[in-house]
Amino acid sequence: MSSMIKKVEQVAGKVEAAAEGLFHHHAPAVASGGDGGGSGGAGPQPAAGTMHAERHPTFSPVLADPSVSVDDLLDSTFASRYTSVPMSKTTLPEHGAPAGVVYQLITDLRKLDTTPALNLASFVTTWMEPEAEKLIQESLNVNYVDTDEYPSSTEIHNRCLAMLAKLWHSPAVAGEGPADPVGTACIGSSEAIMLGALGLKKRWEAWRTKQGKDASRPNLVMGAQVHVCWQKFCRYFSVEERYVPVEEGRYVSSPELMKELIDENTIGIGAVFGSTYNGEFEDVSALDALCTELNEANGWNLGIHVDGASGAFYAPFMYPDLVWDFRLDNVVSINASGHKYGLVYPGLGWVMWRDADNLPEALVFWENYLGTLERSITLNFSKPATNIIAQYYQFLRLGFSGYRKIFTNLDIIRKRLTAALERTGHFEILSKPVGVPVVAFRFKTVQGADGTAHHRLYDEFALADRLRMRGWVLPAYTMPDNAKHIKLMRITIREDFSLSMTDMLVKDIEDALVYLDNHFTFNKEQMQQLAHAAYGSRRLSRFDTSIYSSARDATKKELDPSTRFLYTPHTVTFLALGLLALIYFSRVAAPDRRPADAAAGAELAYSNAKTGIWAMVLVFLGYSVVQGPSTCMVRPHPALWRLVHGIMVVYLLFMTYLLFQTVDDSRQFLRHLYPELGVELPERHYGADCRLWIPGEGLNKKVLQDTLWDEFVVAHTVGWFAKACIIRNQPMLWTISVAFELCEKTFQHWLPNFNECWWDSWVLDVLVCNAIGIYTGMWTVRYFRSKQYNWSGISQQPSLIAKAKRGLLQFTPYSWDNFEWGVFSSPKRLVHCILIVFIFLLFEINHFFLKAVLWVPPTNPLNTYRLLIICLFALPGIKEYYEFIESDSFNIFTKLGTFAWLAMAIAFVETLVVVKFSHGLFLQPWPRSVLLAWGTAAAAFAVPFAIWCWRFYVANPRRAAQQGPAAAAKARRSGTQRGKAE
Repeated sequence: MSSMIKKVEQVAGKVEAAAEGLFHHHAPAVASGGDGGGSGGAGPQPAAGTMHAERHPTFSPVLADPSVSVDDLLDSTFASRYTSVPMSKTTLPEHGAPAGVVYQLITDLRKLDTTPALNLASFVTTWMEPEAEKLIQESLNVNYVDTDEYPSSTEIHNRCLAMLAKLWHSPAVAGEGPADPVGTACIGSSEAIMLGALGLKKRWEAWRTKQGKDASRPNLVMGAQVHVCWQKFCRYFSVEERYVPVEEGRYVSSPELMKELIDENTIGIGAVFGSTYNGEFEDVSALDALCTELNEANGWNLGIHVDGASGAFYAPFMYPDLVWDFRLDNVVSINASGHKYGLVYPGLGWVMWRDADNLPEALVFWENYLGTLERSITLNFSKPATNIIAQYYQFLRLGFSGYRKIFTNLDIIRKRLTAALERTGHFEILSKPVGVPVVAFRFKTVQGADGTAHHRLYDEFALADRLRMRGWVLPAYTMPDNAKHIKLMRITIREDFSLSMTDMLVKDIEDALVYLDNHFTFNKEQMQQLAHAAYGSRRLSRFDTSIYSSARDATKKELDPSTRFLYTPHTVTFLALGLLALIYFSRVAAPDRRPADAAAGAELAYSNAKTGIWAMVLVFLGYSVVQGPSTCMVRPHPALWRLVHGIMVVYLLFMTYLLFQTVDDSRQFLRHLYPELGVELPERHYGADCRLWIPGEGLNKKVLQDTLWDEFVVAHTVGWFAKACIIRNQPMLWTISVAFELCEKTFQHWLPNFNECWWDSWVLDVLVCNAIGIYTGMWTVRYFRSKQYNWSGISQQPSLIAKAKRGLLQFTPYSWDNFEWGVFSSPKRLVHCILIVFIFLLFEINHFFLKAVLWVPPTNPLNTYRLLIICLFALPGIKEYYEFIESDSFNIFTKLGTFAWLAMAIAFVETLVVVKFSHGLFLQPWPRSVLLAWGTAAAAFAVPFAIWCWRFYVANPRRAAQQGPAAAAKARRSGTQRGKAE
């Protein structure tokens, strides 16, 4: 038995020695005079059956550097049997490793990658025929730019260009003669777009120089839905970006909006022919007509580059009658991605110019590095010939009919998938019937029991996460700026996406919806709403501070070394400085001496009381700046809006105090602020003389001069400009404008200020001053909303002028939100919008009545302060109110924002003060005509509104069915009873 054990031990020793020699073999000693296997000497060769230790040394089982973390090392399941310790992930190893080991390591690393066929986010081709892959394999080592060494690659490239030029109707290859296309292959459409846009820029610069005009301020006009490479081009090559914003229901640019952004410095138009967001085609034909119109009217040289990354390969086969290419006179260049619907592996792009005249000479370079004089018009130099050869294979293999057959199949799948998603009842389709084969969709809003629209407790991102668990990759994303509130998903249909896969995907989507409908999943935005409802404005604990993390994202982006001090809290410092100020101004250290004279003592007591009240107000405002609740506003600094919040509270308390005083006491109280107050005002009658023409004298110049040069003409215009920037909705603005003039007619028997001439009210006020303010305000909103903002800190600006400009821009909004009020989307929404109009009218009317009852002349600063405060708190107030009516899916949690609540409270308390102080001042009875007019208007509104509410909430069983079983049953019972009654 012992001999058996010895034999086993001997065998084990031999195996261990063999393993040591195989896996831990060190290079043998080199014979003298040799160099260890170099070309100059014949060193000893490794024994048969052993690995080449010189090329593939193994590693010591002991870590050479104990400071290296295990997390920084490579590990593998199966390759570990050949290595003693893992290799470094980020440091180039000193020695190599066996090929099989490295192959296994990299294979392990890639195992969790998505299956390309299930990646429905990408437009990129993921399958080609074996013959195409064989051609690619055989040409992996071919550098396309070596035209002298690989002339066949150049010939194949030129043949592909000729085919594309004829496909896109280039005049350079018109007819049956030899083709002379002007274009090149690129690494992808990003490079192709760079070249096309550079062509527009150089073309514009040459035209401007020829006319002797400045060419230093180029701009490029395009839709906000463009690919990020357009933004890169503008930044890389110093071109101003001008974006046509998208909006609800319109996800591409329009010629009308684009026209507003174009000027003589516009190098051209970027037309997106196949949006990444929803696959939609822009109307290139309409943009061409716009270019023709502007060129003829101004003598310009506008051109269009068509970004056909996906659409330029798809449209010629599916929509041959759609005119978008070089058949349009102003289309200068087109790009397409061969690796998308050219059906070639990545990366391959193509760019084509109309003809040689439209390719600026500044983009053409000649070189002979490789032995032959060659032309180069690409951004990069070396590139593989593999995909160019693969593109030529696809052209010959498929032909026109083959591409059309494949794309027709994709369209059939698109329609099938669209119908299946619509049948679920959960989705709204955002992609268009005419476009690239993409299905873009978003969740429908849920109808509540009261008929209002509610958001779901989960969103598109939650659905994408659930589908990822099944292997599907569907991107969830948001629309561009100005429509970022729109979340959507996209399914890109490629050749390897079959009908059976479509059915499997729909089944997995339905299963995911069932799960999400029965489980709570809250995103970050919803968690913020829940936290705001649960905790209000209190500071959260360390367990829940992450809830508010994104609320400070915008502020964090403002931080840079030069402004960090302004954005970091200084609460203790502020407290210390405040206490020092109180100690100094209150004379704490001084003895309390009262004057012997009674009059002087009374005067001192009055002065101390007044100073104490002001100090109390300032302490509260200081507290508001440091500890007040933050809002949605961050410009120019969040502290400013906390100060505005504090001023609102002080003003509300002030009006509440006046509410409990008599009118005489209130007037005397205001004299403590301004001693000149307390005197009854002479009211101005604007309608005393309404004659524009006096017989025998001619034009009534005095009336016109007094009216047109009145200070309130400018105030009207500026005020309505501010209202337009706040409300951002023309119908609501015009409603307020007309309604206020009607209110003036209603109260003119009480306030002589309201007694105006008809032409003063309706022509000068409404059609001139108000119209100018509204249209300039809306233009300003559209202008700033059309720009995409990427803010950077002041210290990051390259020059002193740029720093000063960035400092001024700090006083502009961080971003411009788009308010989609949807006035007539439901009765409840109409009531919300009427309430906004009512609040604005209250503030307008209260302004005049408060002046009248408190005897405050128009020139007194109190009027200016009040208007400024209202304008400041209206900005965040209207945003908070909009978010309140938009996010009422959280009925049990949502509450009105702080600014909106305070604004309503101030409006109503002001009204109470006016009503109380008006007793005995306005004795004239209401004219019967006014009562009759308002009664008729109320009835004319109430009756249709009641009918609408009844139909919206009661009479429609289908709508009621969407609101819930109880509502549906009620509607059915109501319908049955109506049938019996009939």
